[in-house]
Order: sequence, then structure tokens, then C-alpha cells
Amino acid sequence: GRLDSRSRRSFGASLLVAPMNRKAERSLLSDAPWRALLAARDAAWRWDMLAGTFEVDPALAQRLGYEAAALNDPAAFERIIHPDDLPLLHRGVDSLFDGQADRINWPEHRLVGRDGAEHWFVMRASLMRDKAGRPERMEGVFIDLGEQRAARMHAAQHAQRFQQLIDLLPHMVFVRDEHGRFVLANQAVADMYGCTVREMMGRPLMELHRDVGQAQYMLEGDRLILSGRYRELDGEEHSTYPDGLPAMLRTARVPYEHEGRPAVLGICVDITTRRQHERKLRETEEQFRLLAGNMPGVISRSRNDANYTTLCSNEATK
Repeated sequence: GRLDSRSRRSFGASLLVAPMNRKAERSLLSDAPWRALLAARDAAWRWDMLAGTFEVDPALAQRLGYEAAALNDPAAFERIIHPDDLPLLHRGVDSLFDGQADRINWPEHRLVGRDGAEHWFVMRASLMRDKAGRPERMEGVFIDLGEQRAARMHAAQHAQRFQQLIDLLPHMVFVRDEHGRFVLANQAVADMYGCTVREMMGRPLMELHRDVGQAQYMLEGDRLILSGRYRELDGEEHSTYPDGLPAMLRTARVPYEHEGRPAVLGICVDITTRRQHERKLRETEEQFRLLAGNMPGVISRSRNDANYTTLCSNEATK
């Protein structure tokens, strides 16, 4: 049951060191730590190099569509590992036998079911050595990532649909975390800062904004929301377009939660054009009043039924 010079080059080859010893197998399965692992949802396995036994939790085989004991053969077990994921496992096993490590953490990888479906796992294993430092036994656990990956995929699809939805809005929508970093933004916000949505993620407002004073004023609004003093905050803010021209924004903020952490959800309406029109209207009205003040009579009246309403008048009308 000792390792030979070829045993470290392949996971399967390294396991094919002795015939299965059924008596030893029954002894291993009766160990309390082994039973505890088998009782968990994780799939435990053990390789006793001295006894020449290799055991895999029967539940794992059944989950993959195989007979309960089908994977207790090393060569058979290696065949269910996705070929693209084998090299990393081999390197990890080599590091154990080379004495570089006593543990192996195999990241996300695939085991192939009997129907050809790919199942995602991570594997943790440790190597026990004898007093002389020679490999004696290896124990590990396969952790099923199926539900976790499905939840992650569902969340990613939801986030993608939400992003597509907010990108259709003409107004700016953003979420900033407690450190003033953008964790969500739509295309309108990216256009305001002259970059893409992807380029904005994780970057602080102070880095993106062209005017430090304006950015500090905006972040002060975030802090008021995060402090709990306000459940809603609505006000006008100055900003700058990518071409350097000034912009006026009407921003509403509310508390938000992003990945379990406090954040601020904001919606900005660009009111620059409206403010420009209002200013021009005021200027026109003022010019008209100045003109009316120099005229000898009434400038204009409108009639509503039998009532006259003076729209503009000068001293001659009094």
C-alpha cells in the first residue's frame, strides 16, 4: 500500500496502489468522525493509503446517478471529474505529496453525472502523515454548490433585468454605499460622468465628479440619509456635464440596503433646461415690464366673459 514514483502524477494513478480491503472499509465507516461527515449534507471521502481503501459517501454517487458503491474505485472516480478541471486537482495532489502542504482546497469544479449533467462542487482535503512524514491517509469533503450557484445565477439574471429596466429611464438612478462608492447606476448617470456603467462600479463619487465642492455637497446629503435623521431628502444640486457646461439636478434620496450594508438610493432629474427656460421667461417678462413702463397707455387686456383682466399696465392706466 505504499506510494510509488508514479503515484503523484495523476489522481487516479495515485489511488490505484492496492486492492480494496473490505474489512478495512467497514472499519473506516464505523469511525465516529467519518459517520459525522456522512451525516452532513456534504459528501465525505477517505483514502487510506496503507490499507489500500478509497471510500466515497454513497449519497454523492446516488446524487450523480450512479450506484451507491460505484465511486469506491479510484479510476472510476477520476472519470467523473470534468477533464478541464483535472489539471488543477493534480497540481494540488502533487503539492501534498511533495511536502509543500498538508491541505488542499480545490476551488469550484465539475463532477459529471451519469446523464452527462455537470454538477459543481468545491473540495477540501487534508493529508495525514506518519511519524516519518510519509503520507498515510487523506480525508476530504465535497461541498455541493448546486443551490448556491442556482441562487447566484438567479440573482445575476434579476440584476441584469433590473439594469436593463433602469437604463430605459431618462432620469438618473444610482445607489451609493456608506463610503460614497457607486454600487449601482443606470446609463443616464454614466452619461453624466462620461463613462460606462461598468467603469463606475465601485468608484467613489469624489473620484468621478469634476467639482470637489459639488461632490462634497452631494455626499453630505448621503450622510444625512445614512445617519437616520431623514427618511427622505429632496433638493437641487449643481453638477457639470462632460463638456464642462453647468447642470442643475433635482435629487431625491431614500435609505437603501445593498448586500446587507446601508446605502442610499437616489433619483436625479435633470432640470437644467427647465431652469434655463424659466430664467429666459423671467428676463422676457422684465423686459416687457420695462417696455410697458415707457408706453403712454394700456398695453394689453384680456376678456373673460364680462370681466376684464389687466395683463400689463403702466402709469397711464392708473
